[in-house]
Amino acid sequence: MASAPSPLIVAAFEVFKREGYANTTLAQIAKQAGCAEAEIVATYRDMPQLLGAVLKAYSPQDAMRAALLAVEGESAEELVRNSTHRLVGVIQQHAAFFELATVDMQMNGGNALTAMMTPLLPTVLQFTERLTSTKQLRPVPTPLLARTFLSMLIGYIVSERAMPSAMQMMMRIFPQKAWLDGMVDLLLYGVLEDDQR
Repeated sequence: MASAPSPLIVAAFEVFKREGYANTTLAQIAKQAGCAEAEIVATYRDMPQLLGAVLKAYSPQDAMRAALLAVEGESAEELVRNSTHRLVGVIQQHAAFFELATVDMQMNGGNALTAMMTPLLPTVLQFTERLTSTKQLRPVPTPLLARTFLSMLIGYIVSERAMPSAMQMMMRIFPQKAWLDGMVDLLLYGVLEDDQR
């Protein structure tokens, strides 16, 4: 189990969540942490490096691994549906991490997500092997299958935040489960009618 984040990292995370990364200053973090700005600069050369340290400390890697290992189901459809719901639940529980990770994509080339995903690869491969062992999928290379699934998860989360206010209101009319299951249906069955394939 990872050690608790330092008070400086906790303070930076709280300020990033409250103010947003772009509006955060070293002075705000120093005040929150009860230290001098010079102490922060002595440890982290710049804000992107500090952001990387925050994301490393608050990575939901263990929760993602646990969610994948807890997936229930025998059929490919059950496995995909259950894993989608579990992983979206983890993403929503760690929303602040994922919002800051989008900043990391711009500032650090996605280093935080790469650092989180690399140790997860064996678990992801174990899950995809379980999925392909159902013998219910078309012959698709494992990396393509994993990337498509990951893209759907990221697309779901981004589309929840990127929609205009009116569309967000409409999205709330339907329960989250209906949206997720609809996206899983599109992943599993495509958008073409059976007779059009």
